[in-house]
Amino acid sequence: MKEVKLKIFLSYFFIISHFIIIGYLIKLRYINDEWISSEDFQAAMSTIVPVLAMITTAIISYVIKNKNKSLKHSKNINSQYLVISTIIPIIFLVSVFYLIHRQTITPVENFIGLLGVIESLFGVYLGFIIKSLYED
Repeated sequence: MKEVKLKIFLSYFFIISHFIIIGYLIKLRYINDEWISSEDFQAAMSTIVPVLAMITTAIISYVIKNKNKSLKHSKNINSQYLVISTIIPIIFLVSVFYLIHRQTITPVENFIGLLGVIESLFGVYLGFIIKSLYED
């Protein structure tokens, strides 16, 4: 696979999922009859938004800086890199979404602590992936 195809996929994946998770939290708090408490909402937003904003900012910055570059001349990436750089973001976002959704069904003890662990654990790996793809 060409590196540019992976960049395009991950760019759309991160930006769209960023807004879906934030929208989902807002929906749970304000539209669905307050399915998530105010404290959990505030803590989740203050935990999730910085990581997703950092990722989205790196992607948007890269796209803006390279607006005149041709996408045709891209290097091939190996299969290990492809698997790691797609599976880790997917597992991260599914984990965050699942934990938030689970909180609406039966409140999870130490919800914010678990969210912080997920963010910290995957944040390191996502940082490596984002840096390798979007920093020149």
